[in-house]
Amino acid sequence: MKLLKILVPAMLLISGSASALTIVGSNHDLSTTNTDPAAGLHLDGICIYCHSPHNALTGMAAPLWNRTTYTATYTMYNSDTMDMTVQSSPDAYSAACLSCHDGVQALDSLINTPYGYASAQTGNFISWGEVGTDLSNDHPISVVYDPAQDTAFVAQATVEAAGLPFFTGTGSNQVECATCHMVHDDANGYFLRLSNDASALCLTCHVK
Repeated sequence: MKLLKILVPAMLLISGSASALTIVGSNHDLSTTNTDPAAGLHLDGICIYCHSPHNALTGMAAPLWNRTTYTATYTMYNSDTMDMTVQSSPDAYSAACLSCHDGVQALDSLINTPYGYASAQTGNFISWGEVGTDLSNDHPISVVYDPAQDTAFVAQATVEAAGLPFFTGTGSNQVECATCHMVHDDANGYFLRLSNDASALCLTCHVK
């Protein structure tokens, strides 16, 4: 019971909502029921691809993390018109997402695997949403959100009140993958925290 009291708030921190909190049947469901050819590897479990109840990796932003560590070099977003500070590498919240989405590490590169399964690290990679390690042409992550540096952005408190969280990493008040995406809830499609109909999600931060 004590573990449950600790784990549930931690999971909600990553997901940001208790509205649906399910990945069953979504693209984040990598169990053998997934019809995506890159998924459906060997495991019947859903949670095991990211989480382990015992002997999980410590020091990660995500709770009970079950993916092996590795080193990747990323080219971060850069633009002459970018006034806010972008960190030199992804911070912890986004690094967790990139452990699948950068295409470097196989989906079943797990620390702990269920009984009877050998972690073969088969080389199966995600076949959708792979951003690679060159992040220079993607939406910036690990960027310190500071409307004082760029008035084309909405005040942070207004953004947070609308339902988009910021994270603390190397800097503070940082935009990470989880600012816009809710890993455990695909109700809005693409695991977005808010609907992007008529660019509503984008306009939560951007003044246009």
